Amino acid sequence: MQQSLLIEIKPCYSEMARSLGYDTEGVEINDDHVLVEQGSNTDFIEIKPGERFKIDTDKVEAVILTNGKKYKPLRNSEYQAFFESFYDSDDIVTLKSGEYLFHEDGTTIEFLNFLQYEEEEDSSF
Repeated sequence: MQQSLLIEIKPCYSEMARSLGYDTEGVEINDDHVLVEQGSNTDFIEIKPGERFKIDTDKVEAVILTNGKKYKPLRNSEYQAFFESFYDSDDIVTLKSGEYLFHEDGTTIEFLNFLQYEEEEDSSF
C-alpha cells in the first residue's frame, strides 16, 4: 500500500506580517507574534499516489515533512532550480509554486507546469 504525501501549507512570513499590520521593510516586527499567527493558520493537504496538485507559493510556504523518507524529483528542464534545492534538510522538502504529479510509486514528485498569474489590482488576501 502506497503512502500518501502530506504537505504543510502556511502563510509565508512576509504576507502574515503584512496582514498583521507590520511594515515588512522596517525592523519593528514582533517575530513571536508573526510566528504564532503563522502557525495557527497552518493547514495540511494529503495527496494520494497518482494525484495531481497545485502549490501557489506566492502567498504560502509549502513543505513536505518527510520523516526520513526520500522522495525523488522528476527532472523538468524548465524547472532546474527545483532540483537544486529539493531538500532543505534531511526531513524537509520545500515545494515551489507550480503544478505537480505525485506518481503511483509513492516516491516520485514530478513538476508539470509553472502556475500562471494574472495581474491583480488588489494584492491583499
